[in-house]
Amino acid sequence: MSDQSTGGTLSNMELNEILDNLKKLEDLASEFKGTKDARTINRLVSPYLRKASGRYYSIYWKFSLRNVDTEFCDFVEARDSSLISTLNNDFEVDNSYPKIDFIHLIATIEGYIDRTGIGIPVPQSYFGWAGDLASEAPNLKTRLKDKNVEETLENAKKYSKLSGKAKIVDIVTDIDAALISDITLNSNTRFSKAIEDYYNDHYSERYKLFRDTFGESEEFKEEVKKTLLGNWDPRVLALHQLGDGPVDGIYYEAMAYRFTYFVDEQID
Repeated sequence: MSDQSTGGTLSNMELNEILDNLKKLEDLASEFKGTKDARTINRLVSPYLRKASGRYYSIYWKFSLRNVDTEFCDFVEARDSSLISTLNNDFEVDNSYPKIDFIHLIATIEGYIDRTGIGIPVPQSYFGWAGDLASEAPNLKTRLKDKNVEETLENAKKYSKLSGKAKIVDIVTDIDAALISDITLNSNTRFSKAIEDYYNDHYSERYKLFRDTFGESEEFKEEVKKTLLGNWDPRVLALHQLGDGPVDGIYYEAMAYRFTYFVDEQID
């Protein structure tokens, strides 16, 4: 299946409503800090959304991302307590599958652009696609064990579907977040503007744009595999494997294969 670019002005009511309310939240952040600097505003907005929604607020995220400004949270609640109910939603663009989870999108973008937690250093992609693939690796190991399949890469590939913690809806959101973070970082842009620009002009080519950040198809496959098999702080992987015990590299390699195959499928 190939991506078909449409461009133009956003017409989706769900996304427009989310963006309208995100702009209101950003304006409150600007007022609270007395600045129009996008980076400062973004650093208030995303932690607030995670705390107010109660999502992406576990120990993993607290260790790795910026602390929430509780005074700003109180300020928003006093001024417009209804904002979080409109922002904690999904949206679709041009009736396309899958719907995008907005809080998931924002939290993942934050992981790319503002990793300032006081805990362990987490690679950018582990807030998104790499984290989902790493989290699914123990489930893959369980499925292979239950089926008594020989633990070889070729057999592992047969069971490395995009499902569970690495299901398509999450992976697509992660890909969008990675691309939107580039817009945000490169132009010091508020979240609302970066998201609006992306879904107006770029999302329909998301898979090719994402793969191109790594290089050609073979380079893409190699870089994804290196990311999942990388020599990261073991505590990073432990956060994705709580209760599952150690997972051999073969299962990460299998998940890398399935992910890159899925992306290539959408382009070719």
